[in-house]
Amino acid sequence: MHTVSELIRGVGELPPSDFEDFLSKVEAMRATRSTGILSKKESALLSKINSNMPSQLLIRWNYLIALRDEETIGAKEYKELLSLTEAVEGYEANRLGWIAELADIHGLSLADTLKRYKIRTGENG
Repeated sequence: MHTVSELIRGVGELPPSDFEDFLSKVEAMRATRSTGILSKKESALLSKINSNMPSQLLIRWNYLIALRDEETIGAKEYKELLSLTEAVEGYEANRLGWIAELADIHGLSLADTLKRYKIRTGENG
């Protein structure tokens, strides 16, 4: 058995994509512990809800937003920004749909579902 410090040190050494995957799995585990045993449907929905967009995509998207805000973005970069924005908005729309589906399982409001399953909110989940 590893100590918490050893685990944290190991997690800190993960590459970004593995780190994001690790966080998703820990969040799903936390939700399971706080709500009891989950159905397969709940587990599948939570897995989707807690998945993250690729960190490289978000880094690039935020970079392009900064260029746009500084009014130094070129036409090619602006086209890429529009494409990435569609991808981010599509992810967020899907995520909201999965949260609504999870809420329907127990007849809860979205706010109560977020609290019950400790679902993170904010920019990009």
